[in-house]
Amino acid sequence: MEQGEPTLPRKPLETITVAGLTKATIDTLVLLRNKEVNFLGSTALVGMKAAFPEEFSNAQLRNSGNLDLFKALIWLGVELNDAVDILPKARTSKKQNVVEDIFRSWKNVLRITQSVASSPDKEQLITDYQREILFCEKWIREQPHPLNFDDVIKYREVMNAISLVHNATALLGNTSLNGRLETITKDQLSWVRLQEKYRWLTAGLPKTDTERKLCALYNIVMGVQIIDDWYDIKDDQHLGLITFVTEVSALKPDPKTLKVIATTEADNYFRQAQRYGTSLPAWRGMGYFFQLMKESQRKFPGLMGGKRERLLNYGQQLLK
Repeated sequence: MEQGEPTLPRKPLETITVAGLTKATIDTLVLLRNKEVNFLGSTALVGMKAAFPEEFSNAQLRNSGNLDLFKALIWLGVELNDAVDILPKARTSKKQNVVEDIFRSWKNVLRITQSVASSPDKEQLITDYQREILFCEKWIREQPHPLNFDDVIKYREVMNAISLVHNATALLGNTSLNGRLETITKDQLSWVRLQEKYRWLTAGLPKTDTERKLCALYNIVMGVQIIDDWYDIKDDQHLGLITFVTEVSALKPDPKTLKVIATTEADNYFRQAQRYGTSLPAWRGMGYFFQLMKESQRKFPGLMGGKRERLLNYGQQLLK
């Protein structure tokens, strides 16, 4: 811990509970049914509603005007993820139609996201989000191989920290994380600066109750990320992507051992979430729920998957 940096004690204030998650899920389903939120944003919104029940009732979300920006930012994140995941393989496979479709979709969503930014602060939030995500993706691809496991983990941690902080700010407003939303200009952007910016989250150094709740959500997101990497290992290897699980698999462990390693790593993050206020049944339930969602994506890619799932499952010839 840095000297002179006050932080909240890690006491088990069970903010995120099974009861809270249940209510958050029911409330979000109402928004989903009314088409006030899309499927992609609904899973992230459940976590935010469970952590901040007083701030994010459905009525409050409707009145605040922040829900549209949140939905658009989630959608932009998915398009960015699809672009960095699919474009390299699509180019080497000479699938120009796929390349053009990805760029067209990305630019369209960026325009929509910018159109709902009602203030300069929100416009800056969108700019910072996209700039930082793209920089991280470029940085990890430029690292010499074989990759250091610590670099892979730090890359995943910073990527998820960027997404969580920007999505949370879209809902909570820019004043919620005063001092944490430093804009790093393009000429000043570096891997060291990004790690420093999000260290309070990745290292778990909250100064306020809002930050403590985000530390809980961050560790849940990281646990879920490991589960996601394990489920997607074949697709990620096919696309040449860098994840914790693909790097471990390069050591050629047997499938059972690989699953144990991934599960153990995910549980480590989930247990950290418990230290910041997530009940044990809640984080276990979220882990099981996400596994169910991944199974559903694999079985019904057209209904529950994104662009990547549809391309790989509907016709792998598109990305061979």
